[in-house]
Amino acid sequence: MALDLFRVIQGLDIQLDDLSKNANVLVGDGAPGGTTETNAAPIGSIWLRTDAETDGLNLYWKHTTVNNSTADWNQATDKTYVDAVAAGLSWREPARVQDNVSTTIPTGVAGNPITVDGVSIVDGDRVLFSNQATGTDNNVWIYDQATGTFSEDPNGETDGDALLIQEGSAAEQQWVYDGTAWVQFGGATSAAELGYIRTFIGKTGAGAENPTYSSTDVITQGDNLETAIGDLDAAIGTQTYTNDNVVTDGEDVTSSIDALDTALGNQTYTNDNVVTDGQTVTASIDAIDTALGDVIDQTLVITGTNVDAAPAIPVDTIPVTEATEVKWILQVRSTGTPANRRALEVHAMTDGTNVDHTEYAVLKLGSNIAGLTVDVDVSGGDIRLVLGATANVDYVIKRIGYTAF
Repeated sequence: MALDLFRVIQGLDIQLDDLSKNANVLVGDGAPGGTTETNAAPIGSIWLRTDAETDGLNLYWKHTTVNNSTADWNQATDKTYVDAVAAGLSWREPARVQDNVSTTIPTGVAGNPITVDGVSIVDGDRVLFSNQATGTDNNVWIYDQATGTFSEDPNGETDGDALLIQEGSAAEQQWVYDGTAWVQFGGATSAAELGYIRTFIGKTGAGAENPTYSSTDVITQGDNLETAIGDLDAAIGTQTYTNDNVVTDGEDVTSSIDALDTALGNQTYTNDNVVTDGQTVTASIDAIDTALGDVIDQTLVITGTNVDAAPAIPVDTIPVTEATEVKWILQVRSTGTPANRRALEVHAMTDGTNVDHTEYAVLKLGSNIAGLTVDVDVSGGDIRLVLGATANVDYVIKRIGYTAF
């Protein structure tokens, strides 16, 4: 058999080193949301939809946690889907501005420009009017400065028409006609995100713009960030220490660490029943290791043959006074069809009332074992490994070890 995949039961929880952030990878039928697992999943989690989908949109990611429903999840699109959508758009010549306020087409003064959305519109400029009281007037209109009037673009709006707005409050936005109305492609969220990014890096608008620094004591006004950081690095230079009892003022970090290491010297212990006062850390660890001797073997092998596990039965029990954390390796096979086997690791923790456990490194041979379940619970002051199946099973359990507070 080929090299197997690493399997986990239910899903993955991926965390940072300090456990401050995490995200889940979950699988299941249908769109996510409304279940315990998907509602509890943090922002950034991924849902892999496993039932048949005709549009190929089977990947979701969680963008908010406020709804406890599918509304918390965005659906990711693949290249085929995007290509199909793009193929359905008919790109038209850009419009100078977009007006979603006027309910009728405005009229200017003959011979003069007209202001729309804060922009001076001159002869031949194109304007997208998208909020007209007469729905058929929602289209691109062209300004005739000689008469001060607009005339509708002879290219009438059709479902799938798309265009770019060049200036005004909708600058750089794309608008699409959906067969009924003109709508912003990507919506207000993407425009807000772009505005946030510009603010974050210090830009006031679209286009090329060098940074403006509030202080130019070290860096030069308008320098790019890379040059500015280089100027700051050169200005900081070698470190200066306020206390040179151990390290020398101006020396490099490596030399400073060596000096501190020499100054600290051997450790001083308040209790030398095992270690000797003043000896090195390595010698102290060796002395403690010798004094402790071998750790008590916690491993235990438990077997069962032709076991009726319906309803589920406890197969290993340890008092929580001895174990608040336990790890097992479990192998199960169907008594009636021994070729059907499952092996996995189970890791559990309890505070005496609540239990958290995970199942991982799952190996599988043959078909599924009917109704097989593995669980961990607390009952009568004991933490228990619980096994269930709808047909008789054989099992071998190796308790790897445990710890307790």
